[in-house]
Amino acid sequence: MLNRDAVAADLKSYVERYGGAYAHASNVIHEVWLRVAHDEQVAARVAAGSWPFLVPRWTAGCLGDRVVTKPWTEPYTLFAVDGSQIFPERHQGIPCALINIGTTFFEYGEHSRVIFSSTPTLIAADSEMGFLSETVISAQRTAWELAKGVELGKQYPGIPFFFDGSLIFWHLNESSESENAHFLKEYLAYGEALFQQKTPSVGFISFPKSKELVNVLRIFAELSEEVTRFLTDQDLVADFLKPGERTILFESQARIVSVYPAHLRPFFFYLHTGHEIARVEVPAWVAQDELLVSRLVGLLLDQCEKGRGYPVCLAESHEQAVVRAADRDFFFACMGICLRQQDTPYVMSRKSFLKRTASF
Repeated sequence: MLNRDAVAADLKSYVERYGGAYAHASNVIHEVWLRVAHDEQVAARVAAGSWPFLVPRWTAGCLGDRVVTKPWTEPYTLFAVDGSQIFPERHQGIPCALINIGTTFFEYGEHSRVIFSSTPTLIAADSEMGFLSETVISAQRTAWELAKGVELGKQYPGIPFFFDGSLIFWHLNESSESENAHFLKEYLAYGEALFQQKTPSVGFISFPKSKELVNVLRIFAELSEEVTRFLTDQDLVADFLKPGERTILFESQARIVSVYPAHLRPFFFYLHTGHEIARVEVPAWVAQDELLVSRLVGLLLDQCEKGRGYPVCLAESHEQAVVRAADRDFFFACMGICLRQQDTPYVMSRKSFLKRTASF
């Protein structure tokens, strides 16, 4: 049983320390920002150096420039994709997993309509994928999300494709070298397909924790780890972006991006949605089209208005994809019924059994 008094006391002490450190870090960062935000030489200095931390590159505008966009008011159409999964349970049942891909299609105009769907796929131990780790299942979920984007892009030519997540496949850092190579090749193939069919893809990251812009400031000032560890880019840009404004476009310099084809390399910007600072990522071929970027930002702002701060297309895709506790219970109950019908034992560890039935 949780000792709530002890937890409350520890939290109070930590929050007091954190609050003081955060305020100090904010003041220090703000002073550096005022010096460099509108210095036209900053981009060249950043690009010319080799830095031990991740910084972006940009060629147009100053670090602190703001771009104003209004929510889109004309009729429009878009689709979104999200995914969820049930990992193999080592304490019960037989080795298998489930990936569920949810999709939404929205058409706004004189004849508005919406289409919801979800596609569950069982991953069995005797399939080509075999018995897989959680890391690989998560990577496969991303692949199937992108595959669904390509499929819908063919069905709805030129319609924007939104998804919750990054175009920089950070999660592959947790995979083995062979798995990394396999999934990266697959992801880039889907990215190329989206490019060929001219389906603009947009990755939306709510409450981002990236520090690339904070790292830029480290180049121009001796900022201690104590200062930079408390602040993210979100904290930085929240001080100067107003609702409906975004930063300029930055090109990611993450190591994994070096193997992307030039037209697929991720660009990003930060957007004040009216409720929070979000990070938005697009491939280079989209970033190079100013009118397209402006339109996509306008769509995002309208979607965030409709979704009370979060794009409604992504919220509904999540609802289609999410595997809730009741769904998980159904999955294992259904597994048990099928096993009993085949006179095959349903094995459950004592740990799992006692979690469900333990009493004094």
